[in-house]
Amino acid sequence: MGIYSPEHKNDFTTAQKGKSNELLKPFRSAYVEKNTDVGFQPDLIKFSNLRFPQQHKLAEHQHDWYEIIFVRKGSYSCLLNHELVKIKYKDALLIQPEDTHADFFQAQSEVAILAFNMLDLCGAKWNQPFFNRDTAIAGNRVFNLKKNQKIMDQLQSLIAFAEEQTDRALYTDEMAELLIKQILSALPSLVSAEIIDYSGHNSFSRVIRDFFTAHQQEQLDSSALAAGLGISRRSLEYKFKQYFGNSPQRAFLQYKLRLAAQLLRQGLSVKETAARLGFASQFTFSAAFKKVMGKSPSHFVGRIGSQDVL
Repeated sequence: MGIYSPEHKNDFTTAQKGKSNELLKPFRSAYVEKNTDVGFQPDLIKFSNLRFPQQHKLAEHQHDWYEIIFVRKGSYSCLLNHELVKIKYKDALLIQPEDTHADFFQAQSEVAILAFNMLDLCGAKWNQPFFNRDTAIAGNRVFNLKKNQKIMDQLQSLIAFAEEQTDRALYTDEMAELLIKQILSALPSLVSAEIIDYSGHNSFSRVIRDFFTAHQQEQLDSSALAAGLGISRRSLEYKFKQYFGNSPQRAFLQYKLRLAAQLLRQGLSVKETAARLGFASQFTFSAAFKKVMGKSPSHFVGRIGSQDVL
C-alpha cells in the first residue's frame, strides 16, 4: 500500500537532472544544519503514507530493518517488544532490527512510515543496535515533532512529491534518506554506545568517503588508493581490515556499486550508471554488480519496491 513504486521511474532526461538539485535543496540544507554524521548511510527500503478509513490490525512480526512511524492524523498504538505504546498526532516511533512489533491503526487515521537499513562505508548492514540501551523501554522510542516544524514540513513535501506520480517522484528515495539523516541527527541522545565508539574512527572514515566520492569515476587498486591518500599500502590495508573488514580495493568497489544501486533507483539506465561510475563497459559493470549485489542491475531495478514491508 506504499505510495512510491517502480512504475514512477523513467530514465532521467537532461531537464530532470537539472531540476534535481533544486528539488532536493531544502532536504540537503536541512540535514547540513543538523549534521552530526556518525558514518552510516540510511538505505531506503520503502516509504509509505497509509490512510485507514476503518480500524486495522497487523499481527506481531519481527523486524529485520529500521522504521520511523509518524502519526499524521488520529492515533496509533502498537505492541513493541510486548509493551503497549500509544502514539498521538505529531508523534513518531523508532523501531530497529530484532524488535517484535504488532500494529493497531485506528479508524480515520493516517500514518507515514520510513522503512530503511543502515549501511556502513562499505555498504554492509549495521547489525548492532543503533539506539542506546535505554530505548529497550518502548516508551523511550517515541519523540514529539511539534517543536520541529522543519521535519514536519519536509515530511509533507516528501509525501506530496511521491503522490504526484510525475518526474519529481524520481527523487523520493534521496529525499527520504536525507530526512532520515536529519531525524537521527536531531536525536543524538538516542544513539547507542556502539555507534559512538564506531564514530571514533570517523576522521578516517570521512577522509575515505570523501576520497571515494571524488574518484568515483575511476578504477583504483589498493596501491593507487594508498598513493592518493598519502599512506603506505600496508598501513592502508591494515586500517581497512580493522575498521571495515575488507581490502581497500574491495571496499572501493562496494562503495561504487552501492552508489550504482542508488542511481538505478533514481531512474538512470544501466548504461548511464556504468558510464557515470567509470566502468569500462556495461557488461563489466553488470558482472561486478551481480557478483557483489547477488542480482543483475536489470533484475535489481525490477525488484525495487517489492520488499514485504508496509
